[in-house]
Amino acid sequence: AYISNRTADKLTKITDNIYCCRSGSASDTQAIADIVAYHLGFH
Repeated sequence: AYISNRTADKLTKITDNIYCCRSGSASDTQAIADIVAYHLGFH
């Protein structure tokens, strides 16, 4: 579920109270946000 549109929403929910403001390549920043959300899910 990676976004390839440059007009994509650049605010990504990580947890209920943590959001990530993304910039740069949408697919790269979406992948990083997904990885962070995955690892925070363990805590």
